[in-house]
Amino acid sequence: MIKKNLVIYYAGHGEIDKESGEGYWIPSDAQENKKYTWIPNSMITNEINALNNFKHIIIIADSCYSGTLTASRSSISIPNNINKRMMNYRSFNNLKTRVALTSGNLNEVQDSYENTDHSPFAISLNNILNNNDDVLLSSELHNNIADSLLNIDNFPDPTHGIIKNATGIQNFGRNFIFVTKN
Repeated sequence: MIKKNLVIYYAGHGEIDKESGEGYWIPSDAQENKKYTWIPNSMITNEINALNNFKHIIIIADSCYSGTLTASRSSISIPNNINKRMMNYRSFNNLKTRVALTSGNLNEVQDSYENTDHSPFAISLNNILNNNDDVLLSSELHNNIADSLLNIDNFPDPTHGIIKNATGIQNFGRNFIFVTKN
């Protein structure tokens, strides 16, 4: 039984091909206007598809146009009753998961906020995870981040959903499960 999970965090520049809609990660050594030096989302997805030895994978991408990673948005309501919550968690944990949580949709996002070197998304993500003391689903994390960013001017809507073109999963989960480490 596969038990390994993987979190991939990318904070950097992103770009979009306006004609094809393909999103790209822009490495620090990439050359402007030379796409062959950029990393297309399709390559990222191909690499994710090859990682069969991981049960749950989440990409957290804080870059412009990072919403191009998600095929569809997903959200789920979790009951407040602890027994029902635990039953849901066990059910989610039985399914392979390939999801992305992104700082924006199909637009540019802020690189820094209020004289820091961190984006509003990164600040919120860090605060929520550091202050969490319970099981947290990636959809709940998304909702908490989105709520915390409502008062920021011109901040694009963060996205959460299944990774576009993720394969090898017939019955797949829509949530990565974060568990606090004791």
